[in-house]
Amino acid sequence: MKRIVTAIVAVLIIGAGVLAAIPFVVSSNTVRTGITSKIEAFTGRKVTFQGNPSLSFNPFLGFEISDLVLVDLSRGEADTPLLRVEKVKAQLDIIPLLSGKIEVTEYQFLRPRFELKTFTDGSKNWEFDKGGFNEAIQATITNRANQTDDLLPETKIGGLEIINGIMIYDDEIAGTSETVTSINGKFLWPNTNSDINISGNGIWRGEGITTLSNLKDPIKILSGGESQAFVEINSQPLKFKFDGQANMFADLFVKGDLAANTPSISRLAEVLKFDIGEFSSFENWSAVGKFESTANSTVLSDATFNIGDSSASGVVRVSTDELGKSKLDGTLAFEEIDLADYFNSTGLTNSNKNKPNLINGLNVDLRISSQSINIGQINLDNVAAAINIDNEGWILDIGDASAFNGKMVAKLGERISENKQQAFLDISASDVDAENIAGLFGKKLVGISGKTSFIANVRTNKLTDGFINSGLNGTFTGDFNSGDITGVNLPKLMTQKTEEGQLEIDGFDETTSTSFDEMKIKLFLNNGIAAVTQSTIQTTNNMSLQAIGDINLYEGSLDLQFQEIGEDGPKENRLIINGSTINPSVTLQSGPTSVNQN
Repeated sequence: MKRIVTAIVAVLIIGAGVLAAIPFVVSSNTVRTGITSKIEAFTGRKVTFQGNPSLSFNPFLGFEISDLVLVDLSRGEADTPLLRVEKVKAQLDIIPLLSGKIEVTEYQFLRPRFELKTFTDGSKNWEFDKGGFNEAIQATITNRANQTDDLLPETKIGGLEIINGIMIYDDEIAGTSETVTSINGKFLWPNTNSDINISGNGIWRGEGITTLSNLKDPIKILSGGESQAFVEINSQPLKFKFDGQANMFADLFVKGDLAANTPSISRLAEVLKFDIGEFSSFENWSAVGKFESTANSTVLSDATFNIGDSSASGVVRVSTDELGKSKLDGTLAFEEIDLADYFNSTGLTNSNKNKPNLINGLNVDLRISSQSINIGQINLDNVAAAINIDNEGWILDIGDASAFNGKMVAKLGERISENKQQAFLDISASDVDAENIAGLFGKKLVGISGKTSFIANVRTNKLTDGFINSGLNGTFTGDFNSGDITGVNLPKLMTQKTEEGQLEIDGFDETTSTSFDEMKIKLFLNNGIAAVTQSTIQTTNNMSLQAIGDINLYEGSLDLQFQEIGEDGPKENRLIINGSTINPSVTLQSGPTSVNQN
């Protein structure tokens, strides 16, 4: 035990002696020259600092200097320095130090300020045209030209810890500026032939961001070549991970596995300063797949996406044309799409949304398929469709779908017409259930069962009141077969006799109905009012009825007239239905005919 204590005391005495000898063995000027020459030799830039180096024991044995500045003299002393550090601590290798040599193994920058610039001539202040860094870059370029993989001129670099730093990037060409504050992190790059590991955190545009990255061949990627790269970014609006090959500086190229997700598309768009218009209504989003990107095109393939409560698989691409216009296209297969929140209960457009719903500056051309789509009151199955968005509006083109136990094709959307945003809905349906159709075009008047085939083409410019409004225009033509009209027994009412020639009935009776073999309806819509023309009903008891009149779809009022058509023309009794759709008034009148059969 005594020997162990003696050995420990001896080590402590020797260590103390070494520390005490350092100021005598190495002068301040030697340290100054050693530190500045190392940085100047690597960067080719002039380095200055204030005062004399002082011995430091925390967080490691080394020297401390103040107000270090890295200046690009080619642009003059007055130019904003690339780097200014309030305090630098340099860890020195003890053994070379005792012989008077300065070998720095790690730096600690306290409150550094990095100011990166792209100048109007396209040059950048972080591009070093001299020094060991540039020599390694040029050697890599030569290797690539000669198709060799020789070792680079090796320069020892070491580690760097940043404490409470700030980075500013100014682009004089674009006229933009970005700032990252509260930077804390570690940078490990042993030498120019080794890989780089970077970890840290900071605040950008009000969001805390943590990052972890590795570049296997940093000099290659900085000289315009490729390197294996790993990048992970974690923040509240976005989590992102990439693992693959990258070339970030010459011919931009990135290829590998990507995973990204955000709990709020609107917040992410806000942070990125990207206007996505009404698509900001979508919240959570995630994507996992094979990522490939060049300067003008980004593709995510073999991918799985989640948007809100909907999931999809497929491929998407964002490309930029020669005019700088961006386009999103691709093919996605969904299990289910729920758009009910974006379509109100009376039709196409949600009246609580602001228009237009465009992604500003981005064209979209997506081919989609889905086992089911919920669009307000319309539920579609086995859907094949296309979504198109440009600066004129958006279109959902449904080429094939099952709906209401039948088949349907449809086109709906919003376009700019005569400087006004216009919503439209075009539907062609065959053999669908009639009872589900009436509610699409206003308040339910009566129940209709049976099968129907119809064509509807409607438009409106008044988007603030929902789709069914006083600006609704278009046509509806439908053929109904083998069904019932609940709420009214038309044959019974039409054949009633009255001494005074008139019979009044309050409202519809939901316990009664009119059975028909065939019914044809034709509507012309003008400013929310549907004019009923050339509409006929062939009842199961062989009565032929013809209808004319108006239905105010927006206000829910009606003025209809039914008359029986015999072999010799219209018969005397006329059934008149008017008032409101909630509490209609039914009147039977006898007298000369007034129905136009044309």
